[in-house]
Amino acid sequence: MAVVAFCAVYIMGVPFRGSAAVLFLVTSVFLLSMLGIGLLISSVMRNQFDSAQTTLNVAFLPAVMLSGAFFVISSMPAPIRALTYLLPSRYLVSSLQTIFLAGDVWDVLLPDIAFLTGTSVLFLALIWSIGALVSLFDFENRLGVFPGVHRSFKFCLLTLTGPARPADDAEFAFFALHVDDLDDPERRFTLT
Repeated sequence: MAVVAFCAVYIMGVPFRGSAAVLFLVTSVFLLSMLGIGLLISSVMRNQFDSAQTTLNVAFLPAVMLSGAFFVISSMPAPIRALTYLLPSRYLVSSLQTIFLAGDVWDVLLPDIAFLTGTSVLFLALIWSIGALVSLFDFENRLGVFPGVHRSFKFCLLTLTGPARPADDAEFAFFALHVDDLDDPERRFTLT
């Protein structure tokens, strides 16, 4: 997002009247919402092709056509306009327009952030409720576990399962520096 914002402001001359922190917050919550949609679709579909096709039709095409980024929502037919209220991308576009052109106008931003947060929680809760989440292991690369990658990067190993074999419990580990840290009871725990 930083590269896009930089190009918009310094190459294309788009005014930026908001704060970078609010831009980061809005885009992060939107990405979390879209991540939830993608993970939910991936955990329900039987293969990668079906997952890619469904994601294209459920997330990408509506985001392009109905978000208000390319086509004005007020000029759409009423049923389509009503449908746009269900799409996270509509709230991202509204927030981006506000941040760039008007600044941090909280009367506009708070409802958008609330909707994006709600959809993030909804989709991640659906993943949890269908038993699709098996594990999430967080690794830091400070010790050079991954030698070809800079040591400041973090990694996450996320394991999902399909509806045929739901997981009863989900395992988590955070701040692991090495694979052996997954055996440390201080870092690894289970949620049921």
